[in-house]
Amino acid sequence: MERREFFKSLVASGATVAERTERRNIREHHRGEIVYHGPMLIPERVALIVAEHPAIKRTTHSHLVSRYAENGWTWLFRCQIPAHRKMVGEIVRTPAGDIRVHCWSAADPERYTRNDEPTAILHAREVK
Repeated sequence: MERREFFKSLVASGATVAERTERRNIREHHRGEIVYHGPMLIPERVALIVAEHPAIKRTTHSHLVSRYAENGWTWLFRCQIPAHRKMVGEIVRTPAGDIRVHCWSAADPERYTRNDEPTAILHAREVK
């Protein structure tokens, strides 16, 4: 009961809960520009590498992800890559010019018909 009494005394004294006014994760590589948000096709070579050697890590929000990085590209997968390789996520360009591809879930292949890989999506955006 000591704990309960402690919290009662806090409330009785007028203590308030501070609201968070800024982002929790303020690391520089998280301040990138979202270039694309939606379904995309994961390249076959990336899917094979992640399937063979999933580099499991825990994010700052305690989610488990598979992470793969090469040549200025970082791939983060919150779930297993499906056989059809279509996933929903976002492509982010960091202030340093690197590309981060965040994939949250497998896309329903009947609902999402887009078959573009992230490199093609970026190329199409830059050409416009």
